[in-house]
Amino acid sequence: MISNARKTIGVFINQSDGNFENLIYQGVQKRAKELDYDVIFFCTVGTRASGNSYDILERGMFSFAPVERLDGIIAAPNSYEMSNTKDIFFDMLKTRVKCPVVFVRASYKDYCCVSTDEKHAIRPLLTHLIEDQGLKNIAFMAGYPGHADSEMRLNCYKDEMTRHNLPLTERSIFYGDMWKKKGEEAFHFFFDDTTRENRPQAVVCANDYMAFSFIDAVRQNGLRVPDDVIVTGFDNIALSEYFNPSVTTVAQDYETMINAAVDLLDRRIKEEEMGLENDPVHLAIPGRLIRRESSGFFKSGQLNERDIIVEHNKRLQEISLREISQTYFSTLLNSDDTLEAMHETIVQKISDVPHLRCFYLCMFQKPNGVDMAEELTDTCQLVMAIKDREDRGMPMVNFSSELVLPPLDNKKEEPQAYFIMLLHKQKSTFGYSVMQYDEGYCPTMFYHHWNVIISNALSNFSNQKKLRDLYEERRLSSISDSLTGLYNRRGLEERLQPLWPELVEKRAVIGFISYDLNNLKYINDSFGHLEGDFALCAVANAIREATPAIGISARMGGDEYLTALPMHNEEETQAFVEKYQAALENINDNSGKEYRVSASYGVFMITLEPGVTIDDCLRQSDAKMYEAKSKLKRRRDDR
Repeated sequence: MISNARKTIGVFINQSDGNFENLIYQGVQKRAKELDYDVIFFCTVGTRASGNSYDILERGMFSFAPVERLDGIIAAPNSYEMSNTKDIFFDMLKTRVKCPVVFVRASYKDYCCVSTDEKHAIRPLLTHLIEDQGLKNIAFMAGYPGHADSEMRLNCYKDEMTRHNLPLTERSIFYGDMWKKKGEEAFHFFFDDTTRENRPQAVVCANDYMAFSFIDAVRQNGLRVPDDVIVTGFDNIALSEYFNPSVTTVAQDYETMINAAVDLLDRRIKEEEMGLENDPVHLAIPGRLIRRESSGFFKSGQLNERDIIVEHNKRLQEISLREISQTYFSTLLNSDDTLEAMHETIVQKISDVPHLRCFYLCMFQKPNGVDMAEELTDTCQLVMAIKDREDRGMPMVNFSSELVLPPLDNKKEEPQAYFIMLLHKQKSTFGYSVMQYDEGYCPTMFYHHWNVIISNALSNFSNQKKLRDLYEERRLSSISDSLTGLYNRRGLEERLQPLWPELVEKRAVIGFISYDLNNLKYINDSFGHLEGDFALCAVANAIREATPAIGISARMGGDEYLTALPMHNEEETQAFVEKYQAALENINDNSGKEYRVSASYGVFMITLEPGVTIDDCLRQSDAKMYEAKSKLKRRRDDR
């Protein structure tokens, strides 16, 4: 796809958990490189709770991704929490994907899967609370109904409570959101309208984020963790160690999981090449209990509060500096009104994206291959290229979108990893960005912010272009003749006036040809006004065909026309007249009309001098035409 030198693995993942996402990025890159695969990460963002138009357009990734050209796919389907998004993802797999597919951190019977042993992963934590701590009243904060991982953890909780003959009541289980917005509601569910004796001794949360929010709610309501209630999580995300108190949780062995997924995909790709077909393989990786302060466990050598504060402030400062940088980038980029200006701004600010090595901006093109589209199309244009931190300019090369990138050079490179995000806003999708990072590094949340800023700038650029085009369309309509498409009198003067001072200064020779359509009334009366329009357009078309690039031709009104030929001598002007006459004769010969179209014309040549005006020349040109028309009339009368 991007390289013909090796096979390509596509990775589909949505930004739901930074820890898992980063481990996917790093782990797949590392193992794929060892196995000599290129990797393309098809990145999307959005959560179940956000529900905005941006998330909806992220689904376009499943239409854009050229899965037919991939040799294998690794995906984290449970990361797609936005409404209907998972359904669209599976529809892509069923209708378009022919290559082997392996799921990570998910279990689906029809696909190869590598996941945590969810049926048992949380069991050691419950055993710790029930058997080691001797707790009897344990509540469970589940994710939203239907979340696959949460449901399995909830079932394991129910099994353990039943196995130990512990009570399950209507107050034992609360359904949260797998995020941080339900902590206060969960607290009141568990603690309101209950006696002190019936309050839960521990609340087991289906993931760490809900544990954080519940701990905050406990504090805000005047209780303490773990003194008044023990709180535990699941996933062991980075913040769980630094949270105050640090959170007892279950670690999923993502590193083992990811390596196993890439190895399994490699095996399936090779089996497919040999024509072998095998049933889906399901690998279950054990979880690991991490005991910390939130369950009353105090480990010697643990980070003290001062270390936590220092680390926290360091991260806040880094985030603040990045946000300031992004704000400046947004301000600069949104003030640019051309792609060239946007290119300069991106080149100037690209160093603000940490460890970014390469950046490519690709825009979808309309079928004409010239104009920017605002939807997914089969043709893209490489608008900007920064390779190995070197600005490669604006190639403006068109290519098939299924290639992702056009051939950049003929260098045989080691395996590559690319990160792709669509660029869109509201109802418009403009293109996508392709990024590469230094080895060992991967995108942060600023990768998403960077793309949103570029998307907003492209939207502004598109809107400004539409306004400019509309203005130009109306301007042209005001200086053009709607019937013939030639300039009108105003248009001729608008084109000629800026040239006039220089022509006068150079004492330039200029030719004026005035025309008057013959017998227009006769054609209208005898054949109808549509035929009269044909005659008017026939003369206009003949004039247009003969007019050189430097010439200016106009319909001055009614049946009168004029051509101005700056920098033309008498010989050149006569050649123009002959070309015009031949063009009109050709139109007549091919029209099949019962009449022939003709026009009287007069030629006026002048060497410009100071004081000579356009109006002076137009009057004299008209006089020449009327003189020619009078001669023609006299010849007819003499007959």
